[in-house]
Amino acid sequence: DYRLLFDKTFPSPVDEAIDTVHYLYEHAEEYDVDKDKIFVHGESAGGHIAACAAVVLTEENFPLRGAMYHYPFATFTARPEDVDMAQGFDMLTAAFAKDVDLTVPELSPGAAPVEILKKHCPVFLEIGTNDILKDQGELMAKHYEECGVDITVIRLEGATHAFLPV
Repeated sequence: DYRLLFDKTFPSPVDEAIDTVHYLYEHAEEYDVDKDKIFVHGESAGGHIAACAAVVLTEENFPLRGAMYHYPFATFTARPEDVDMAQGFDMLTAAFAKDVDLTVPELSPGAAPVEILKKHCPVFLEIGTNDILKDQGELMAKHYEECGVDITVIRLEGATHAFLPV
């Protein structure tokens, strides 16, 4: 769970996710958590936040066990010809990510460098074939595979965005 961008500007949700993982690790005994089995997970924007957090945690050599992303946004560095995005994307990022370099690996995990991703934990990625973010998921899958990430990709035929039941 994270605060919405109306409450805080980006990348504060990523920072909160990282802080939460560190807190859980440091208080694992108190919460009866196995420190060796900590995962990150997210759907849509939450998938992007979880993926960003996983990149930072990987850079920190945090012992993350795995990551699960469902129809995530992957990278701000994609070229328009590579992705089919909803109109208003530029306006949205301009409104909520003022004065932020969105091209850094910590905020565009789908384009993170091989030096980081070769140490990344295993990833489970779900993509809906009719999802507005399908191309973003495919870019992430391809890039992670090329960088040697242990990634399992499930493509759900006909699934649109937010296909998981609430």
